[in-house]
Amino acid sequence: MKDSIRLDYPDERESLYSLDEINSELSIIGTKASVLDLSDVHQEIIKLLNKQTLSSEEKDEIMQYFLIPMDKLLNIIHGAGRKPHVEGGGELSTTVTTFGYSYPQLYIAEEGVDYSRFDNLH
Repeated sequence: MKDSIRLDYPDERESLYSLDEINSELSIIGTKASVLDLSDVHQEIIKLLNKQTLSSEEKDEIMQYFLIPMDKLLNIIHGAGRKPHVEGGGELSTTVTTFGYSYPQLYIAEEGVDYSRFDNLH
């Protein structure tokens, strides 16, 4: 049975379809894919995710719902065979002062807009 994931290569190698096979391959570069179970997402959040536009308060509500706590994030990092460069994991946000924005960030993908200049959205 194939998982709902696929790893494609830019060369002639055959694509991988199982999470275990993909993670084995990704471990070479110190990363991994994981499953995000959305089956228990609160109904209020699902309603917000289905809206065409969001207020800043609604964006904040969605971000707070999905942000990964530091201890869980450190476990994910460890599971990928890596360790933080800063004791305790450092900060979970980044500010880009040159352009006036910060991460994490929530972007709304709009229908009909060409996003090909960016990485694949996932």
